[in-house]
Amino acid sequence: MKPRPLCRALGAVLLFLPLLIALAAEPKKDANPFPKPAKSSAPRHDPPDMPFRCAPMSAATRSVVISLSTNIHVAFDTELLRTHVAWQGETLNLWGAAYHGGKDRFYCDFNGAVLWTNPPVFAWSVGDKPSGDSITSPPGARYLGLSTKDGATTLMYELPLPDGKTVRIHETPRVEQVGTNSVLVRRVEIAPCIYPLWWITHAEDLPRVQEPPQAVQTQAGEIPHKARGSRLLANGVRSQDNSVESLWLVELNYDVRTWFESPKQDSVPNVAKISGQQLRVYLNVPAHRDTAVAETAESV
Repeated sequence: MKPRPLCRALGAVLLFLPLLIALAAEPKKDANPFPKPAKSSAPRHDPPDMPFRCAPMSAATRSVVISLSTNIHVAFDTELLRTHVAWQGETLNLWGAAYHGGKDRFYCDFNGAVLWTNPPVFAWSVGDKPSGDSITSPPGARYLGLSTKDGATTLMYELPLPDGKTVRIHETPRVEQVGTNSVLVRRVEIAPCIYPLWWITHAEDLPRVQEPPQAVQTQAGEIPHKARGSRLLANGVRSQDNSVESLWLVELNYDVRTWFESPKQDSVPNVAKISGQQLRVYLNVPAHRDTAVAETAESV
């Protein structure tokens, strides 16, 4: 005799009854395991021992921020290959929906004292002394990434050369204690290159030049600045005037673009015309067959 349909249905229910009971007893999961942060008027901060932070800033929308100590930080512009600001104070103010829960702010900033800034121009030149500024990176210039090997954050990028090749540069900032003073040191390791290179290491507006050029004198006081490349360049190579450091007074004539949020929460550029004079420190790295190493040091 064949089982009736009702009996077959009852048998199926009894077969899956333990599974149904287990599913019913399982607690419901939250539909969003990553809830949005509560909106706050205050920004969030990374801990001082965090090696780096990629974040948009008004002066450079593609910045890499590196904390060199608990209260000394630098921000690197990955487009113009320059350290665009160094400051003393808290770590970066993190804004945006992912951090403070609101959509009214996006560009990160900081609280503290600005130690120095660099002009919004491409920081490197190849060949002869640079005759002008470039507010965009040349074709072939690339930021490659960074390394945190041995606890130091190293920025890696490459420059285009006239022969179509490139030269790779590793830049590592750090803070040293010299007596009671903190010194911000930037070390560059430059792969073999058959062309001389020029690097803008420091710039100040409205300067008063101290002779010999071992320091930059500004309205705020003296900023010691020394290059140690003459002792560290591979094979002891030097420029023709037996110096690796040049102090120039240059005429400025370019536009500076900074970014901010409009009342409609759009990202809007603010363009300002820059003119006048600026004192710059250039580090000259002569052509070299082996990896060249140079450092600049500035008291903070």
